[in-house]
Amino acid sequence: MKNRRDFIKLLSIGVAATALPLNMSANVFTEERKKSLRFGLCADVHKDVMHDADSRLQAFIDEASEKELDFIIQLGYFCSPYYYNLGFMSIWNSFKGDKYHLIVNHDMDWGFTREQLVEYLKIANWYF
Repeated sequence: MKNRRDFIKLLSIGVAATALPLNMSANVFTEERKKSLRFGLCADVHKDVMHDADSRLQAFIDEASEKELDFIIQLGYFCSPYYYNLGFMSIWNSFKGDKYHLIVNHDMDWGFTREQLVEYLKIANWYF
């Protein structure tokens, strides 16, 4: 050992290693413990410029619900935070699992701020 700090570091690693369960290895997982993560992605719905945005989103939600996905994510170009888009948002919110939003450049068109969009989409934790 070079010094006391190296000794304490090595001792800490040893203690942590002995505290870990022996079945942490990926090779020892049983079939019962394995679970697939299943999620759905949709992008470019363009509610404010596409005539069939509601029906396309409904088809996505129906499929995601039927497949019992763990969560869904929309990848931007979704809808502007107008009152008249609340019906569209209710389609999105009808999915029973977790839902996430990715905000991209044109989502803030029509003079809206990121904060307005975050509030409208009810995004609890957001990062820029």
